[in-house]
Amino acid sequence: MIMKHFSEMNEQQFEKIIDNYIDRTAIGQTDAPADVFFDLLAQRLAQKVDETVTLLVDIENNDLTLRPDREFSDIVIRGNEIIVGNHRFVLQLSGQVTASPVVTQ
Repeated sequence: MIMKHFSEMNEQQFEKIIDNYIDRTAIGQTDAPADVFFDLLAQRLAQKVDETVTLLVDIENNDLTLRPDREFSDIVIRGNEIIVGNHRFVLQLSGQVTASPVVTQ
């Protein structure tokens, strides 16, 4: 398999990698540790940023809550979840294994 650097991929190729990672993670087949994945994701997103969003992180009784520095129309930040487009990111404290909550719309 030929490995491309994230900066060499177009948007569709990158989105396919993210979708495949999410699918594999959902069935327990991870190829990369989450910290590596999110480091690479942050690098990719930093290349095309128009503005920076600061998320404040509150931890109380092992519950993680995110608070953005302002409201956004295209990003939903709720509790420990970030929803961007059709992707939902659920953040957990390291060492916690819980079932993903069911979100109804």
